[in-house]
Amino acid sequence: MNIMGLLSFLQRDPILDYLRNTYDAIPLKVPDTRIKPMTIFVLSKGRARYLGGLADFSSNGQWKPPRIASTNLPEISNKKSNNLNWSVAADLLGPFLSNLSELSESEIRASLDVCQKSSKNIIVRIGATRRRSIAPILLDKAIKNDRFQIPSAFSDQKLLLIDSVLETSEMTMQLAGDSSSRVMAEVAADLNAKFGSENAFHSQTKLTVKGDKKIPFAFTCMELTRSEQGEVIGVQLPTQIPTYGAVPKMGLSPAKHELVGGNHEVFTLDD
Repeated sequence: MNIMGLLSFLQRDPILDYLRNTYDAIPLKVPDTRIKPMTIFVLSKGRARYLGGLADFSSNGQWKPPRIASTNLPEISNKKSNNLNWSVAADLLGPFLSNLSELSESEIRASLDVCQKSSKNIIVRIGATRRRSIAPILLDKAIKNDRFQIPSAFSDQKLLLIDSVLETSEMTMQLAGDSSSRVMAEVAADLNAKFGSENAFHSQTKLTVKGDKKIPFAFTCMELTRSEQGEVIGVQLPTQIPTYGAVPKMGLSPAKHELVGGNHEVFTLDD
């Protein structure tokens, strides 16, 4: 699991803490189209190896997973990161803004470089968020109606399934400094010239980049249970409903999620 540690510069970051503590969500280092409900991967020696979709391992090839439900999570857009230094912010934002705009990361970074002249620190916000998820209880029931054989080479490795993905089509960055508003106007104009459309919007010291598609930025996963013969026979379900403080975690149906990585780390799948 190519986990990149962020502890040195994102200690107690409000966004990462909120995603993990509220949704059991694991933040991504880069957007990845393979991160979607029903994707399975194995964990071994600190690495995550992509295996495919669970349906790919169905014995009859006709298995259909439960319906994927969509839920809006407006509260996430109210959260903001700590002040990030320019280099860290560019490394984190680059892959996501590139996916939203379909520009290269080098083009994005070239446009944002002017921000360094205005402020050493940047605050990041995630835009309107959608959660796409599969109900764990229905998934467990569906798995028991078929047979799934995972290659024996992975028999001693933890087998995980992605049951929900958090997606957005916009991200916002904010600068501090006397010239921040002017700088953001320059960056927006430069990005829109590259986009060929009005996908970057500035409002005083803030710059928002919006895309035409939603991209994943975090996910939750569950461990699959296997028989002695190595067949997948269900998912790990909790003995009680997970809670956040004194109330059930927002938007979660009963699930026993695996919190891969540390509180200040982001995740990426191996090729």
